[in-house]
Amino acid sequence: MNPQPPNLSRDPIGLCGQCHYCRLVKNARGSQFYLCQFSEIDPRYARYPRLPVLRCEAFAPEPPGQAVSQ
Repeated sequence: MNPQPPNLSRDPIGLCGQCHYCRLVKNARGSQFYLCQFSEIDPRYARYPRLPVLRCEAFAPEPPGQAVSQ
């Protein structure tokens, strides 16, 4: 469950942008937040982690073409 994708320094949200557990949440004002759904399984993980996330034990890569859109 630990594979780390390359070039994280170029991605402003880090691992979350390619993680199965991440869901993009937008509010009425147009702000975007990245919800970590793994936090529902394990409360040690933040619901809305500080970005960019560069290391995460719960990281589970999305299949190609399924990354979280920004």
